[in-house]
Amino acid sequence: MLQGMARKAVIWVVGLGFQGYMALGATVVHYTFDDGFDGQTANTIIDAGPHGLNGTVTGDLTYTSDAPEHGGPIALNATPDIDFVTVPNDPLLHVSGNFTIEAFVKPRFDGEFPIFGSPVHVFINKLRVGGGGSYLSAYYLSYDYQANSFKGGISFGSTGEVVQSGGGFGDEQWYHVAMTYEENAGNSVLTLYIDGVQADQSSSTSQPISYGTHPLYIGAGNFATSSGTGSWRRNFVGLIDEVRISDEALSLQEFLNAGDVTPPTISECVPDQVIDADANGDADIPDLVGSVTATDDQDSSVDISQDPTVGTTVSAGDHIVLFTAEDDNGNTATCSATVTVRDVTPPTISQCAAGQALSAGSAGTAAIPNLTGEIVAGDTVDPALDITQIPVAGTNVGVGQSIIVFTATDDAGNFTTCTAAIAVSDDTPPVIGACVGNQTLFVDETGLTAIPDLTGAVDASDNVDADLDIIQNPAPNQIVGVGHFQLSFTVTDDDGHSATCTASVSVEDDIAPTIATCAPDQEISAGPDDTALIPDLTTLVSATDNVDTQLLFTQFPGGGTATSVDTVVILAVTDDFANSATCTVTLTINPWSGNGPSLWNTDNGTDIYHNDGNVSIGTIESHEKLTVDGKILAEEVIVELSETWPDYVFGADYDMPSLDKLNEHIQQTNHLPDIPPACEIENKGLPVSDMLVRHMRKIEELTLYIIKQHERINHLNQRIEALEKTNIPYGN
Repeated sequence: MLQGMARKAVIWVVGLGFQGYMALGATVVHYTFDDGFDGQTANTIIDAGPHGLNGTVTGDLTYTSDAPEHGGPIALNATPDIDFVTVPNDPLLHVSGNFTIEAFVKPRFDGEFPIFGSPVHVFINKLRVGGGGSYLSAYYLSYDYQANSFKGGISFGSTGEVVQSGGGFGDEQWYHVAMTYEENAGNSVLTLYIDGVQADQSSSTSQPISYGTHPLYIGAGNFATSSGTGSWRRNFVGLIDEVRISDEALSLQEFLNAGDVTPPTISECVPDQVIDADANGDADIPDLVGSVTATDDQDSSVDISQDPTVGTTVSAGDHIVLFTAEDDNGNTATCSATVTVRDVTPPTISQCAAGQALSAGSAGTAAIPNLTGEIVAGDTVDPALDITQIPVAGTNVGVGQSIIVFTATDDAGNFTTCTAAIAVSDDTPPVIGACVGNQTLFVDETGLTAIPDLTGAVDASDNVDADLDIIQNPAPNQIVGVGHFQLSFTVTDDDGHSATCTASVSVEDDIAPTIATCAPDQEISAGPDDTALIPDLTTLVSATDNVDTQLLFTQFPGGGTATSVDTVVILAVTDDFANSATCTVTLTINPWSGNGPSLWNTDNGTDIYHNDGNVSIGTIESHEKLTVDGKILAEEVIVELSETWPDYVFGADYDMPSLDKLNEHIQQTNHLPDIPPACEIENKGLPVSDMLVRHMRKIEELTLYIIKQHERINHLNQRIEALEKTNIPYGN
């Protein structure tokens, strides 16, 4: 194996590098030996880890610049004399579960074995038992100067586990030595790695590691300061650097990756991109790393980054984006793509040209002026915009409105438009050669008629507009009744100039009234002088008209005319337009016999009839003893009742209806119980005697309702007064 490559890689994987590198596990202690300078005697060894477990130096340990090429500038030089580092015992050094012990060492053999003649000497040792010639380690790493091999071990008490490499690791070379301990499913696995390569592995049933209370030694096996027989000091001779204890066991694969110096392979880079700028002419570089395809022979997940980074704002134009593929050991490969930021924001027109009003010339046209100078436009990228108009200046247009389209275009071809209206007008109004003549219209059976469309009868012309608009008011098909009004006709050209004329319209009615009922034939008795007076029969005629609601009813011969023979009376109904309809009534005159209906003529013109003991005033029909068609004035009228007066309502056995039932009846029938509805009164009249009895019954029922309500109100008032005296709120 190339030692330089191995050592450099181990820094990244094992985490033994100086500032800036991170261990794969949480660091317990880390001694970089970089706090001195070349040739300086070491006194206190600083723990660069998070806990500050500093060590003190015994003997003549010095710093040297002969450090491994992983980056630490200074290492520790251990001589054959009695010199080592002591780190006081601390519970943090009693790592449990998984852990890793590692260091860089450079053994040095001076032709004879170091102290006590043993070839095996310890460079890291957490002493568990010491003194009296018996020394046991909780964990240690050592070098065999004779076999040129490395060895490590742990102690469970009376038993332990040992791992040892093969030979071939000569002196005067830097080696990275690591021992990992891992508990897994009840078994413990101890593994030794040299320069990232597994050298040995041992497993046993998991047991607690015995730590004791003795210190951690670097460069020696124990604290002995003499070379007495049985001493297990076995101090290390050579250089030591980057001693670290971590609470995680590194895997074999992590050590196998330690020699990786091959950069990733980029099989596919990002194609050139075109992105749109925002309204300010800028754009943010997008995340393009997902389009890069890269692989690595060791790292299954290659990190890909880009520069400029995602979100970097760049202006319009071409920009080179560099993509870097990096594996876990810092090997990189790059590729690039061009990102073109395209200006897609059109210019902004803050002011368009104002509309123009032009007068048509003799040919009925006007020339469009050049209005591009009135356009105010800007662009975030292009300061010099191209402004054009269509139609171009000088184009002749006819009467009416023409739209000019102005276009502001930037260098990227983005454009914005606005428009202005050019109104070419004709100032001469149309000429009406002949208007519509006066009109007479007749209503139909509904009394209405529709106004016809008479615009076609208007003769008009214009010097420009060949298709004039003619408006009639009131409009065609508007429904009107009888009367007189004016029709106006407005002739308008396309420029809005107009001329008017009028015509008179008379709406008349030529439909006669309709007689629905004529008076019936009559028999009247002559008086003692054998003559009879013809009665007024117009009141017995009913008729309607499509227009007139106040028809004129006449008869011939007129009412009151004396006759001694049978007479045919002509009844006529006439409307306001002199349209009339007639019907006839035959009067049969019966000779005087002393019986039968006879007509008494009074001085005021009122007819009084007497017929079989019945008297009628104002009407010939009489089915009662007295029939009056009109009002009766009397000082007093006494009505004899035919039924019992309703004092029984106040009796104890009267079935008084509840208010709820009364309300239900009113909602359903819209009138009180036992009271006839309006339609019945209208058809049959009002029976006074019966209605007086019914009204009195309702009055007495109403009186009982009021008395009950009064009693309830008094009761509630008494309850309120009682509650007020006890200060109890009304709501409770």
